[in-house]
Order: sequence, then C-alpha cells, then structure tokens
Amino acid sequence: MVEFSPNGNTTWKKEHSTTVTIQIPSNKFTKAKYCWTNSMAEPANTAYVNTFSSGDTISYSEVTGTYYLWVLVETETGVIHCLRSEGFNFDNTAPTAEMKTEWTEENGADVLKITVTANDTLSGIGDKPVKVYVKQKNNEEEFVVLEKNDIALGSISTNLDKNLFYVVSCVVEDKVGNEIVKERYTGTDYIVKDGILLTEAGAHTAIGFNTTAISASTVRKSI
Repeated sequence: MVEFSPNGNTTWKKEHSTTVTIQIPSNKFTKAKYCWTNSMAEPANTAYVNTFSSGDTISYSEVTGTYYLWVLVETETGVIHCLRSEGFNFDNTAPTAEMKTEWTEENGADVLKITVTANDTLSGIGDKPVKVYVKQKNNEEEFVVLEKNDIALGSISTNLDKNLFYVVSCVVEDKVGNEIVKERYTGTDYIVKDGILLTEAGAHTAIGFNTTAISASTVRKSI
C-alpha cells in the first residue's frame, strides 16, 4: 500500500529524506499522516500529526540514533493502515574529546606537549586533522595567536615560554560535521592545577577547563 524510497538508510547522516508513495488511487483514501519515532513499536494513532500527499519527500533531522518513519493511511471505508519504513541512522551528536598539556624541556628550550584523543561511536571521527590553537594572554581583554597547527589525533609539541600564560584550544569533528571544542589553560606565572586556572586564594575563577562543547566559530572568531 505504501512505498518508501529509500526504505531506510544505514549510513550515519545529520538529515535523511525519503519519498512516500501511496499505491492506491487518491480517491480511495481520506487521510494520510506520518510521524518519526525511534521505536519499532507501532505508535498511537494520535502520534500521527503531520499530513502529506502521495509522492511527497519527507525529511527529518536534529536527532541522534535510528529512527523509523511511520505512515497512517485511512481509506474511504474507514479502515486505518499503519506502515513503517526501515531504520534511518541519524548523527547529530558531537564526538567526545580529551586534551592534555605537559611542559617538557628539549635542548634547553621549553616545549609544550599537547595530546588530543577523541572518540565517536556513530559516524566516527572525521578525516580532517584536529585543529589546535595556542593563544597567549597579553592582558585582560585580548588574546594573541602564537601558533595554529593541523594535526592528526595524537601529540604535537611547540616551543613556548612556560613563564607566560597560554590558552590551548582544540577542535575535533566527526565524519558528518558535528564538532567539539576543548580548552585548557597553562602557565607557571599563574596558579594552575591540572590545567585549571586558580586565583591566588585557590578558588576557581570563571574560566577553566571547558568540559562542554562550545561553538567552533567562537574560537575561530577570537583568533
């Protein structure tokens, strides 16, 4: 009675679309509605709140996981048919990432070692190199870019003066473009513990290790 084209898609994407064709004459049914759910269990009839016409392309996004398109068709005789597509895999969740910084010394020079690890269980970590930004704090208002490096997941080392205060940011993307930004603070002229900037009294200030995703555009604009 209903054809989905495509009928499901196992490729992880941010958005999926499918064309739904009702295979009976339009004068033989009085109602056509749909809904998306992440369950193979048939939803209640009241869940079908979106109407459509035969041949329409229906899109969905902004969710994560495997979702199914359910279609309700009511015939002219009052018989209700509920049909389900195969699953569509959605990925709108950023990967997880961790960043560590460590001061070392090589050939008499201060070296900051930056290590980035990341994981994504859905679409996977993307092919783009991880972006690392290192900024020196000159005053309370401005940050100046010292270096910008594109690296694969792993470690990078850069010569810096460890007596200055730096902000280190990394941007990691998965294969469909979801991204996460992490920041750490480092410097021996300031009270820093485990990458967290502390006040002289030892209390946490408003800035510190950012454990939540922030917009990568914010980082890029600031540099």
